[in-house]
Amino acid sequence: MGIEIQCFYKGTPFPLALNLPDMDTFKEMKALWNECIIQGMRDGVSMPEQAKDYFEQLNKMVKWFVKWARKQKDKMLNGKKCGKGFEKEFGMDLTHGQSIWYMNVYMLMKMGQIVDDEMNGWLMMTKGEDQPTSLNELAKYMGQTINTDKDQTHMFCDHDPTAPEFKENGGETFRRLMTKK
Repeated sequence: MGIEIQCFYKGTPFPLALNLPDMDTFKEMKALWNECIIQGMRDGVSMPEQAKDYFEQLNKMVKWFVKWARKQKDKMLNGKKCGKGFEKEFGMDLTHGQSIWYMNVYMLMKMGQIVDDEMNGWLMMTKGEDQPTSLNELAKYMGQTINTDKDQTHMFCDHDPTAPEFKENGGETFRRLMTKK
């Protein structure tokens, strides 16, 4: 089973989804991103200074994505189509930009500068033909069980159920699908 992760900032998704083999890989990425925050502080860059840099990078990308999408006939933000323009504008390919986007959103959430809500954060989807089984596997990994609502979907927002902000600001979709064991 694989997972596909879409990352949003100010309601704008990055035009490429992150495809990972499993949740362990995503947890490893988060651990590396946590180390980036710590290393920045070791290097003398305060958390507010780091957050300012992350906001500036994300805001510049959002502005460009919106401007680019408005020029398209269908007004859609498509990674395959916008890659060359992105590279020209930012001097990096879309995959490198994706790394920066996902890392910055995560670090701003970790620093408490933004919350994982309907405008910012993660949308995770299981991949595979048998979605309920895949979702059950993912829920089991996260120490959760699946509700049996008739309108159950295979998409949910990622929240760390052990984090204090999960209890206060956890995504409604996630709460609808998952319940504590």
